[in-house]
Amino acid sequence: MARFLIGLGSTWQGVLIAASAAILSVNVALFAWTSQQSQSQAKLASHSLMVENRLSELLLFIRTAESEQRGDILASGNSAYRACYIAAVNEIPRRLAELNIMTADNLGQQAELAELERLINDKLADLASKLRLLDEGDRGRALESFDRNDKGRALMATIRERVARLKGEEERLLSVRSADSARASQQLFFVGLGDTLLIFFLGWMAISFSLLSRQRLVAANAALESKVEERVAELRAAHDEMQSFAYVVGHDLRAPLVNIMGFTGELQTLRDSIFDHLAQGGETPNSKSFDAQAAAAEFDEALGFIRAATVKIDHLINAILAISRAGKRELKLEKIDMSALVKGVVATLAHQAQAVGAKMEVGTLPPVTCDRLALEQIFANLLDNALKYLRDGEPGQIQVTGYAAYDRVIYEVRDNGRGIAEADQKRIFDLFRRAGAQDQRGEGIGLANVRALLRRLGGTIGLTSTLDCGSTFKVVLPRVCAAQ
Repeated sequence: MARFLIGLGSTWQGVLIAASAAILSVNVALFAWTSQQSQSQAKLASHSLMVENRLSELLLFIRTAESEQRGDILASGNSAYRACYIAAVNEIPRRLAELNIMTADNLGQQAELAELERLINDKLADLASKLRLLDEGDRGRALESFDRNDKGRALMATIRERVARLKGEEERLLSVRSADSARASQQLFFVGLGDTLLIFFLGWMAISFSLLSRQRLVAANAALESKVEERVAELRAAHDEMQSFAYVVGHDLRAPLVNIMGFTGELQTLRDSIFDHLAQGGETPNSKSFDAQAAAAEFDEALGFIRAATVKIDHLINAILAISRAGKRELKLEKIDMSALVKGVVATLAHQAQAVGAKMEVGTLPPVTCDRLALEQIFANLLDNALKYLRDGEPGQIQVTGYAAYDRVIYEVRDNGRGIAEADQKRIFDLFRRAGAQDQRGEGIGLANVRALLRRLGGTIGLTSTLDCGSTFKVVLPRVCAAQ
């Protein structure tokens, strides 16, 4: 179609546009008229239903009045029955008035309604006459009137017949009006369909392929730029993390090596002193006495520092290897009930929580498709840290909550512990970095590992914390995690 329109000359294109616009104008006018007719028929059909409902309500109130009148007589003037009787009798004139207004355009129904109103008045008068006998104290005659009240029964039967006749006429009108409404709706549908097709046709004529191509190109470029920016941001973050990692590793490994070198020098000095002493037959230079006990103490101290430094290096290397192995593990995605998973982690920490007097609560968490082991490691680290860094004298309160937002799920681990100073909040996710008092065991790799795992899963972690008030770690994951 587009090629056909483009192949036409500008004159014929103008003629087609003008003709289509004229046809559209006619169709719009026809659509408006058909819509009006459809609405009118729908209102008439609804009106017939309302008349039928009012007739049913009228008959119900008459039956209620009759029933409550009987209850009043049988109960010897029970005020509850009398009140319901009076309420029903008062509603009857209102319903009749509404029906007179609603059928004002139908002379046949008006005539039937007038006769119905006369019958109803007679019925109400009959009911009232029996209540007067009760009010005058003649309950026996009032009761006898039930068995001999042929007039009341005849009136009620005639009223039902009149109401049924009125309903029958309204049902006939409803059938006719419903058919007219359906016909008008069908016409409206076809006119609307024609208008829609014409509008699409005009739209195709108004849009050129050059504009469409340009829009597509702009959209493709925008999408590509977005992908490139996203990838550059990821690479920049990875580069910054690698630089930070290299600096931290170099700094933290250099410190114990400097200690080893310094204490090795002290050992060398002691070694020279010892061998000089031995070479001179047990006498030190300048005839000074050689203190073997002090030399042994210095020797042991130097060996102790060297041993501690090598242990530190070993721990650092093991931590680096642990993170490296975690980064190479193949992720296995599965649908995970996060409430059950976190409750399982909490169960493994129950003894530790009991020991510090902390209470851990897990709310209803949204599910996620992710790697189970990675999530267990993430929440185990966060909850373990929350238990470690509680405030002295303050009962620990740790809560895990979550919610879904668009294509993401968010989990929050909140505690009322020590909190983290603002200056430390960015660097605690770096390898071998810890904040606050160093009174708990650890190498500073837990949160670094958490961030590395979340990055592999396509997620992020954030922190809000106030010193001496508590911290909230926010874990954000896609509904379906990455498997990088």
